[in-house]
Amino acid sequence: LFRSQTIRNEAEDIPSNYNNTTAIYSMNDLVFIGTKYRGLHIYDLKQESRKTYSANNGNFPSNHITCLEKLSKNELLIGSEEYLTIYNTESQTFQSLDKKYPELHT
Repeated sequence: LFRSQTIRNEAEDIPSNYNNTTAIYSMNDLVFIGTKYRGLHIYDLKQESRKTYSANNGNFPSNHITCLEKLSKNELLIGSEEYLTIYNTESQTFQSLDKKYPELHT
């Protein structure tokens, strides 16, 4: 999908051939790219912007995203090595299922 393109951001060019991509999902003008070592990247196609969520920058619990699955019109389930998280596209917030359902994290 992103092998031959470079996605432009205001501050930098982002190489699109992530060799550690584990999951890609698109919904509501957003493209979600999960990676093995760099966390979750969310590209907003309308705003032409990118946000990165990872353990490295402290705003996501893991760098290793394993899967992405749509739950509802505005919710995406994000699976990582150790956590399950729901991202709400309207509020742009994360909700940890591990905190809500601690029995999942055993």
